[in-house]
Amino acid sequence: MEKVTPKSDQVQGWGEWLWDGAKTQASNAASAVYHLCPSLFDRIQSIFDFVYPKNAITGYREFWYLPTWVEKVLGEALYPTTCASQGGKLNDEKQQTRLSNMVEKTAKHAQREGEDQQFEYEVTVLDSSVINAWAMPGGKLAFHSGLINKIDKMDLTEWEGLTKDDVLAAVVGHEVSHAAIGHTRKRLEKTLLIQLALFVGKIAANIFISRKEQEAVEKGEEKGSHRAHIETADELKKYEGLRRIVTVVFDYFAYYATQLYMLAESRGAEYEADKYGIELMYKAGYDVRGSLALQKLFQEIGHSHQTDSWLGKAMEWISTHPTSDKRLAENKKTVQALHEEHGNYKAVTV
Repeated sequence: MEKVTPKSDQVQGWGEWLWDGAKTQASNAASAVYHLCPSLFDRIQSIFDFVYPKNAITGYREFWYLPTWVEKVLGEALYPTTCASQGGKLNDEKQQTRLSNMVEKTAKHAQREGEDQQFEYEVTVLDSSVINAWAMPGGKLAFHSGLINKIDKMDLTEWEGLTKDDVLAAVVGHEVSHAAIGHTRKRLEKTLLIQLALFVGKIAANIFISRKEQEAVEKGEEKGSHRAHIETADELKKYEGLRRIVTVVFDYFAYYATQLYMLAESRGAEYEADKYGIELMYKAGYDVRGSLALQKLFQEIGHSHQTDSWLGKAMEWISTHPTSDKRLAENKKTVQALHEEHGNYKAVTV
């Protein structure tokens, strides 16, 4: 009998038919399981969304285990005393109203998903000559009058059409982003997890050493000789030295390594607040070139400069903020991207 060999196109057709059939069966099976127990799937999805939700500002999913009410409680508890310790409220209703209106205009574009996730933003202009502004958990913001006055005295001649409010809006957008993204909460979450890991690690290491010590003692007692006791004593000294090393590693080395890591996280948070703050500025109707003018201002007053010296690089490693030079460079990229996307800004030429 003559052997019949299928043609390649026939084989390919059968393969596609089998694959399509398998996909259909799998889809039907999954659909059947879902309809049998939809509540289970919904519950799994809700748990997943709770512990690994999407950040409404950045659009990225992130591990999140401290609820929003914790942020609000922290803000309510710390905000009044912190404001009082930094000059207290400035007796200038015009500036208070100005900043409150700008925050309201910006923050409405930074709303989190879910009614229980929303913040009631609170704004205070502080009677302080310090060039600073800050955000606390729960939408508690403060702007030092020293920074506002510095911005209001800027010469914006080279920035055609740019206003002082546009520059101040860069500060507002940055601080609103800090609060909305939850940078303080994220820092606290990571700190707690790291401390827990170090605590558990140290206990586990000490338990391991204790067991080895116990085994050495039992082995020496079994042998019972004078030489065995000497060997046991030597081995116990070795484990005692190992215990000291564990103490140094977990109490000192790991501590400073953690601090360096958290400083790096802080610098990353500043870049992130700059980026999304600029996007909030755009949505609120401000000229995003204000973010560039702000960093130029910081450069002029010697706030922070990039340097190639080893000392400068070392100082950057232990700083909570990136240099103004680096922030300006990153802000230019963000502004240029918005210009290319929307086309209603002047190109970045300054």
